[in-house]
Amino acid sequence: MHTLLEKLHEPSTLLLVLVAVTAAFLMFRSNRYYSRQRRNEATVPHGPHPSHENVRRPAEGSKEIAGLEVQLHETARALSARLDTKMSALQALIAEADRAAARVEAALAKAAESERPAEPASRSGTQAQSLQYAGAIERLAAESAPRPRRHEEIYTLADNGFDSAEIARRIGTPVGEIELILSLRGKGG
Repeated sequence: MHTLLEKLHEPSTLLLVLVAVTAAFLMFRSNRYYSRQRRNEATVPHGPHPSHENVRRPAEGSKEIAGLEVQLHETARALSARLDTKMSALQALIAEADRAAARVEAALAKAAESERPAEPASRSGTQAQSLQYAGAIERLAAESAPRPRRHEEIYTLADNGFDSAEIARRIGTPVGEIELILSLRGKGG
């Protein structure tokens, strides 16, 4: 329940809720309109002289519905544009984070290299130390795993039917990041 409340404060979630509420409102209104129209058709005799009020009401109602449909379409377009803009910004931030992670990894590798002693005491000591440093570099590389490996792990878990919350729990990553990675999958990211 706590994560649901946190999600409600995210802009994309709020936009989706707004679209859903608007769609539900429009469906409710159009359902009321069509049920009234069916009742009017059932109660009004099909004579040669329909009253002017019955002729005018459907035209006014259809204009109102058309106006609401136009507003809904414009709102959906605006929301879509905003979401696309935010996705582009997030993609740029992820790329920058990847570059920063690569720089940190290179700096850690360089620091591990500089910690090596200049002249080891024996040949077997040199091999043991180089294996130790190689292990340290591999550990650092594993800790800052490249994004594609993480993405593949997330995609595999998603393909096996796990939802984003379960994937986030297993990997130790925020749910929002998991959902972003899964949404980027369809766009070739």
